[in-house]
Amino acid sequence: MKYSKPIFEQEEEEDNGILSRLYEYVTGEILGQDLEDSDSFIHEVLRRNPRANSIIIFDIESEKFMRDDLDFDENDIWVYDLVMSRYGYTEFTDYSNISEDFSNGYYPYDRFNTENIEKLKKISSYLLPGKDFDINDREFQKQLNWKLEDILPGLVEGFVGSLWEQDEQVYFESIRDEIKKQLNIMENKMGFSFYNDRVCSTVGDLIMMCRFFDYDGDLEGLYKKIISKFSGGMRGGWGEYYNFYDLDHFDYSGFNRDIEYKLDNALELLEESGIDYKEFSNFVSRITKIAPSHEWEKLPKNKKYLFRIDSFDPEKMKVKVSIYGPMGVSSRMLDEEGFYNLLYHPELFDLQN
Repeated sequence: MKYSKPIFEQEEEEDNGILSRLYEYVTGEILGQDLEDSDSFIHEVLRRNPRANSIIIFDIESEKFMRDDLDFDENDIWVYDLVMSRYGYTEFTDYSNISEDFSNGYYPYDRFNTENIEKLKKISSYLLPGKDFDINDREFQKQLNWKLEDILPGLVEGFVGSLWEQDEQVYFESIRDEIKKQLNIMENKMGFSFYNDRVCSTVGDLIMMCRFFDYDGDLEGLYKKIISKFSGGMRGGWGEYYNFYDLDHFDYSGFNRDIEYKLDNALELLEESGIDYKEFSNFVSRITKIAPSHEWEKLPKNKKYLFRIDSFDPEKMKVKVSIYGPMGVSSRMLDEEGFYNLLYHPELFDLQN
């Protein structure tokens, strides 16, 4: 005859749902290890006091949860990992784009405080003598920015770098705030949060969900019911990070401290170098009126060769010019007369060297 268990043992064996085990854990009838062993969907139990606050870590990774259950796309998950990871880092903005905007007369000088605007105005008086200072006039700003690039390239690099660093932080903080909002919605609606790249919940929240669904099956079944009922309304969109730029996160004080330091160094250079910057500015104007800086042009009298103005030396009152021809690229430092000779009497030069 086949052996059959007593009735009370059969009933006890059937009473093996997650709700029953959670109650047993809360009342101290079983330990965390017993709870872990009772359901394969439990990865780990972290004891907290009171026991209802203990954390149950599910056997599902947060990335899979976001992709498969919340339907977030790969870009959202990538940005999430970068922003929420302690070691994550990305470049939300392109340094070269900010540099190009600067050259085109776009720079947010409106983020300068009053003291830094006055310092910039003083620098402008050296580089654009006689010009009315009006940073709201794009044409003036373009002229000023070009002068700064030609005469004070280090200051320009500082301006661009300071803005780039701030923009990176703005994007980082803005996206992190949005992610935290979504995580709060997830926790409030589903009782889920993340722990070490896995989905987790508390014993108390899981008991509440079991009672809500009148459910005492396995944990994975409860998990699916919660997803089906409460995952609507969760959204990502972080991959399109440019939509989240929020100037409330811009550190105006830190930005202006950094800019002040750079402006002070530039003013010291202008005022203590003994260089006649008014004459130097006029020299730069005469040269760049013929050819703009950093752009290749054909030599007027020998079109086999291209030339490009690279930089200016205020101490020697010279211009650095690159020359491109059949033998490659060479560079020369020329005074004003030498520059004109290069353009209109190139036969005076050995352009191959």
